[in-house]
Amino acid sequence: MHENRKTGTHIVTFQQVGISGKDLYVVMPYMDGPDCSKLIEKLQRQEARELSRVGARGLLMSLGTHRLRETRTKEIKQAYLKDKILLCQMAVRSVRPLSDQGIVHNDMKWENILYGNGKTCVTDLELAKLTTEDLIKGHRLRDNPRLKAPEIVLAENEVLDWKHPQKFTITPAVDVWSLGIMFCELLLGTNPFDRDGTPFGTDIEAEIGGHRAGALNSALFDCLTDDVRQDAEVLINSMLNPDPKERITIEKVLESSLFSLVAGKEKEGKARLHRISTGTVWSGEAQRRRPLRNHQTMIGKRLKA
Repeated sequence: MHENRKTGTHIVTFQQVGISGKDLYVVMPYMDGPDCSKLIEKLQRQEARELSRVGARGLLMSLGTHRLRETRTKEIKQAYLKDKILLCQMAVRSVRPLSDQGIVHNDMKWENILYGNGKTCVTDLELAKLTTEDLIKGHRLRDNPRLKAPEIVLAENEVLDWKHPQKFTITPAVDVWSLGIMFCELLLGTNPFDRDGTPFGTDIEAEIGGHRAGALNSALFDCLTDDVRQDAEVLINSMLNPDPKERITIEKVLESSLFSLVAGKEKEGKARLHRISTGTVWSGEAQRRRPLRNHQTMIGKRLKA
């Protein structure tokens, strides 16, 4: 893992390592922004804030303007949905260099993707593995329970035959599953396999055996707009195929038609994500009203008065 691998600019690299007493210090490049989990929290808060403004004003509207409120609500949801889809695309692009080099991150989650300067970088490769590594019984495979791939869960519960460890080879499909769950949590607001913090519940073998490719409840996708629902359902079901050999690859994920919604608008979308990450975002309504809120003009009027 310490080989000089070409992972590009999407992986946070170590610049220097130092030890002081019992403390280990690692120097890494500075990222001007939060990890993606914090960015998503800001994104969701801003979306809720804008929707609440429309709802509050709607109470004072006449019936004739009810359609206008509905239209504005759809516009806000559509704008933030594009932001979320773009963030999903950026996350996959960040993982791809690892996959290309035969590395499995093995602990993929939004907290391990940093955002800054309009790009995302993967960090925390503590549990990363090479696809050529042999896994042994008792080896720590994953920390985060909610994002574990079925093959990882089975291996940790010794369902697989550890006398023949070559039968279980960790592959980039593990990261694809984790990304699929991350997509679910961001776009659908739920993890379809979370059972009170335990993936697949107590009867793991039965539930994994019962889950088939394309078996997610279609009702989960009702929260999405019609123009992305089918593409999102096809992609996420492909990413959450229980058979790692049949699971879609990182390369195929990037080719999904779901990302056509943000094609050609990445610069605008990244600028918007940057404003949200730094707390300088303005809603569409606030941007239109901003010239009327000129601070100097208002002060001048008060002074003249």
